Amino acid sequence: MNAARTFTFLSIAVLLLAAGNRQLWGQEPLVVPVDGEPFSAQLQRVAPGWKIHFRQPAREQVISSADLVSWGTPRAPRSRSHILLADGGLLIAKVVRLTGDHLVISSDLWQETLLPLETVRAILLHSPVDPIQHDRWLDRIQRSKGNHDTLYLKNQDTVEGVLVGLSGISPERREPAFQMRQGGGANPLMVPLKTVVAVRFNETLIRKPVMDQVRAEVGFRDGSWLHLQRVTVAGQGLECELPGAIRIKTHAPQGQLESQQTPVSPWQQVTGIRPRSDRVVYLGDLQPVDYKHIPFLDIQWPFHVDRNVLGGQLRVAGRWYRRGIGMHSTARLVYNVPAGCDRFQVEVGIDDRAQRQGSVVFSLYLQKAADDAPTSRWERVAASPVMRGGQPVKKLSISLQDARRVALVVECADQGDQRDLANWLNPCFLRPTP
Repeated sequence: MNAARTFTFLSIAVLLLAAGNRQLWGQEPLVVPVDGEPFSAQLQRVAPGWKIHFRQPAREQVISSADLVSWGTPRAPRSRSHILLADGGLLIAKVVRLTGDHLVISSDLWQETLLPLETVRAILLHSPVDPIQHDRWLDRIQRSKGNHDTLYLKNQDTVEGVLVGLSGISPERREPAFQMRQGGGANPLMVPLKTVVAVRFNETLIRKPVMDQVRAEVGFRDGSWLHLQRVTVAGQGLECELPGAIRIKTHAPQGQLESQQTPVSPWQQVTGIRPRSDRVVYLGDLQPVDYKHIPFLDIQWPFHVDRNVLGGQLRVAGRWYRRGIGMHSTARLVYNVPAGCDRFQVEVGIDDRAQRQGSVVFSLYLQKAADDAPTSRWERVAASPVMRGGQPVKKLSISLQDARRVALVVECADQGDQRDLANWLNPCFLRPTP
């Protein structure tokens, strides 16, 4: 493994995991428990204490959030306003009003809600339909920094200052406009809402909430993805409690009628659940031990956490993923195995940005705990078949036994390294039942 040829060789026989790779992940909502095999089921409800009830044709099954890796699939956000929260959550909703201290939002899913501005990081007001442009705008407003508020305009200009409100330009002309105070001027500058693409708030005034009470990340049908402490039924909708004692409620599900004998469940608004559990450790939350990329020509490709290798969001076969690592062939990424973990699992595929091109083999290697020398031997324990752009993901799942390190290796296949945009999706270490 210490030599370049170790992770560029072509294997005579491709090793397949008998259980993990027998079938592709389907489109039905999947329950992925920490222990046992995944199974298809619908979400029935989330009971107090985060006891999650799933419905199958023949029975109901209850799994504690501590014993669940995930359920369902996050939905890609719609082409609407994106509210980026300080805790990392994403709320898809329209901006109704803005004062010096609060942002008021609402949508066809969310009831009108008052959000303290200190909990909002940025707003993408006009999300581009093109996924590439969408990702670039999100990255731009998430990564930019400064001790002032910034308006990003459609003509590529920016306006900086102190954002004091969103109102009509004048009593006669009720066109919504941002009020931006600059310097010591008494009258704020009026910037029409229709000319603004995005807003970034002064990072020194943003208060990142304490996350120790968050129990799960929950995805909704509009693409919202929130960090929740609690979620309960409230009337015909759901009430979600975010960090900082912020509560936001959904409307009743679409199509809900008082005359219906069997009401539509408000839980149908939920499309994905990813609990925060000590039994699940994601690679994106860890620091790698080593990374090595061997360029086919001269281009060096760094890896990206929760992004594809081009820096965009992770998408494979039309599905959107929040967690993962983007790499390019030929490359190797090494992590230490966290204490107490006995399994590792991941889904693999070529990112949609490859436009149905690219061909790679994903491999997992283990280094045993007794091998302390720098040149200690690595063993390949699992590999995918040749994965091509446009194909659904495959799952790899391995037993760690007494391994001290795991290596993620991407090798080019039959087209050189052309568009080898390899995604490791939802990669995580798992701990057994305490």
